[in-house]
Amino acid sequence: MSNVFTLEHVSKTFSRAGESIHALDDVSLDIPAGSFYGIVGTSGAGKSTLLRLLNLHDKPTAGSIRFHDTALADLQGPALRAYLSKVATVFQHFNLFHGKTVAENIELPLAVRGVSRAIRRSKAAELIELVGLQGKERAYPSQLSGGQTQRVGIARALVADAEVLLCDEATSALDSDTTMVVLDLLLRLKRQLNLTIVLITHSWHVVRYAADIVTLVQKGRAVETGAVRDLLHDADSWLGRQYCPRRIWARHPRMVGFATN
Repeated sequence: MSNVFTLEHVSKTFSRAGESIHALDDVSLDIPAGSFYGIVGTSGAGKSTLLRLLNLHDKPTAGSIRFHDTALADLQGPALRAYLSKVATVFQHFNLFHGKTVAENIELPLAVRGVSRAIRRSKAAELIELVGLQGKERAYPSQLSGGQTQRVGIARALVADAEVLLCDEATSALDSDTTMVVLDLLLRLKRQLNLTIVLITHSWHVVRYAADIVTLVQKGRAVETGAVRDLLHDADSWLGRQYCPRRIWARHPRMVGFATN
């Protein structure tokens, strides 16, 4: 399986009040194409910094990141614009425009690129059906539930035919039942559209439910990486030590099949 992202010895250092803060320290990862890749860690561990490097909101201090065979540092002009179309971000707090309707929010990335209104409307209608928001086209974000609002964010991320979704704590603002619904949607879209999903989260429950592969980030370092199912059954792994079947099953019965297979 080919890698959609390859990170080699990536570090990120910030200067704050004359002090150097090492947000990431010598991180090397392979993120396979077509995977649902979880990056988990507590607040301040460095996982959000890692995502910001992937969506080009920041640059590494050291090391390299490749998208397929292209170094992100080499992207410019049309190649940079193509990358930003292929790699889209779903945000924790949705980041929708409250003065725009559902359809207008979804169309926005295409409008910015100068795509014609007819094509924008057609593509938005397709995505609205795909994420299950039929009948909400003219609604405003304030009229939607949290789960519906996140569906708009997912549709907007996909409207320019993205092949990678970077999800920045995309379920942390949702209750547990809505979280499961959104994760089910992401899993379905991954299969239907052959997406690669990289999910940043602080929740082991989310990782266990949805991810194929997980990396644990602590204090800026990748301390454990592996297939979720393997780590779940490894008593020496961090994920294996955190695993508590009775508590998880009682809270989320639909996780039983995933946890025991």
